[in-house]
Amino acid sequence: MAYGNPEVYGANGRLSFICDTIELAGEGDIKKQYDELKKKLTKEGLFDPANKRSIPQYAHKIGVITSKQGAVIHDFLNNIGKFGFDIKMIDSRVEGQGAVEDLLGAIKTFREKDLDVLVIIRAADPWSL
Repeated sequence: MAYGNPEVYGANGRLSFICDTIELAGEGDIKKQYDELKKKLTKEGLFDPANKRSIPQYAHKIGVITSKQGAVIHDFLNNIGKFGFDIKMIDSRVEGQGAVEDLLGAIKTFREKDLDVLVIIRAADPWSL
């Protein structure tokens, strides 16, 4: 991915692109950061099946963390909300600046609640599929 500005030379109409930065597309810096974080969390044992709690066969009390402005919460409630589950929701940013702090705060809030499962939802970007 190249970032910069176009320039047009007025005398002959020649178009140039003045590049400020170039980043790898796909497996770039974000992929590297993801791999490093996953390696760190694996060393801490967070992906070890022995440390995971089992999901109850019949969950009734469901905590949901997502953005209330997104369509994904409406899809979730339309599909699962009609079956009588006790659903509690916390509105949180799920992408962009501040999302990590919002998500961690919501998780901490739900830790003190009596829940069977906790669901964090973010809609997929249709352009990335």
